[in-house]
Amino acid sequence: MKLREMMLGKGLLLAGTVAFIATGCASGGGGSSMTPASQGPPPMSAADEGEREREDDFTRAAQDFLDDGFAQETLGQQAAAEQAFAQALVQARQAATADPTNPRAQVLLGEAAIATRSYAEGGNAYERALELRPAYVEETRGVREQAWLQLYNAGAPLISQGEYAQVIEIFGAADQVYDERPEIKVILGQILAAEGEYDRAIDVMEEARELINSPRIEEVDSATAAAWYDYEEDIDPTITQALLQTDRFAEAIPFLQTLVGRDPDNLQYVFSLATSFQETGRDDEAIALYNEVADRTGLEPSEYLDLGLGLYRMEEYLDAHVAFRQAAEASRNDRDALELGVNSLQIAYAQNDSVDATPAEVAAWVD
Repeated sequence: MKLREMMLGKGLLLAGTVAFIATGCASGGGGSSMTPASQGPPPMSAADEGEREREDDFTRAAQDFLDDGFAQETLGQQAAAEQAFAQALVQARQAATADPTNPRAQVLLGEAAIATRSYAEGGNAYERALELRPAYVEETRGVREQAWLQLYNAGAPLISQGEYAQVIEIFGAADQVYDERPEIKVILGQILAAEGEYDRAIDVMEEARELINSPRIEEVDSATAAAWYDYEEDIDPTITQALLQTDRFAEAIPFLQTLVGRDPDNLQYVFSLATSFQETGRDDEAIALYNEVADRTGLEPSEYLDLGLGLYRMEEYLDAHVAFRQAAEASRNDRDALELGVNSLQIAYAQNDSVDATPAEVAAWVD
């Protein structure tokens, strides 16, 4: 980072790149088993069931092509399967166009679109189907979770390859198809934050938190519940990152206070909280945090430098000089720390005659 950028920056934020959750192949266990079979879905009124399903030539043709495609896949005939799925998509689109309020057409369109890797179209179709016929929430739960698993396993390998735009499309579609599991929501939120889609990242993360803390957590097996709680640990840092990047410092403060309470040794959180205090006019609280860090021993060179930057922005120049000097002593090659330390000492000397430093001493420190 250039020295001018360090001095003029608004403050320390959380890491600019997200440490993504390790992903492998997702497995079942959180979906169709969530509603105990002994209880069954609650009774629904005709209004709750929504639009009735309707069959026509297009829907029947779409289903036939889908069946053929899955059969060809089972036989290992991938080219024939893809051709059948493409034909299914054509027929399903025609069905949805001919009868836009037919939920059956939308489900077929969603299934065919996902089979042909038209993920955004598939997600939108499934979402529309659930709007038209709320009874599908129960009726299609198992099928939709299997589609979710398929999309999870298609998108996860792309994360390590840095193909974030594709992951957003695939995981976004998965979340539309089946929104009763938090794994994809959390990973999607992290990627959206890394890609600068901060508002959407916050929304997705809050949805994940609500799901993890809902009665659903009591309806899954213990291993799945434990995994969900592990995912929850990444929600607050990601939301905080998004808030800081959009200068929503007042909103970020409660999240940062929670993070600092959980992990007081994480100076990234402490410095971000101090910066947020400063940005919202709570200077005394910011200085108190910096002074608390200054009393610690054995900081890393980068941490001394960050401490100095925070104090410098608070116009606590003499204390900033001390931190910069510690950074320079810990890392002799850090010219930024040397230059900032000299600047701090010169300003402190110019502003206060009582500062115990002569121009010669300042010049000597430059050398």
